[in-house]
Amino acid sequence: PAMAAAMATLQRRAPTGGSAWDYARHFAGVACQSAEAFLSGTYVFNFSNTARRTVKLHLAHDRGVATQTEDAKELPEYFLTVPPGHEGVEVPMASDRIKVTAGFFHAETGAYEIFWDNRPFRWEAGCRIAAADRHSVDANAFRADVLPWAAPAPR
Repeated sequence: PAMAAAMATLQRRAPTGGSAWDYARHFAGVACQSAEAFLSGTYVFNFSNTARRTVKLHLAHDRGVATQTEDAKELPEYFLTVPPGHEGVEVPMASDRIKVTAGFFHAETGAYEIFWDNRPFRWEAGCRIAAADRHSVDANAFRADVLPWAAPAPR
């Protein structure tokens, strides 16, 4: 669903206060987070769900940009379920770029309304990826699961 994918929400923390010191402290924190991620090789992606429905996500490393070598380890994929109203759900990944397939669960049909289909995200210090009610649009496909290759499901 191209329309829903274009509406992905990225929330960035802004400096609190308006003084030069507040801005300096904020950007120093961002620099420290970036250095820690680079040096440790672990990028912590932060998710929230402000929608009224539960969201299930399939998280995969973006192999299109990941370094591929003969001895490269297989990068795991994850499922994440975020209930309505939850914020700050952190998932550590070994890559700074991931692809997310996500959908709202519809209990009445047992299907997922897919609003991000292999949507690429790049890690950024202090950034949160947020699902919201506005991601539910008529053009979204329905599937039996959030796996990119899951079978279509009735609405």
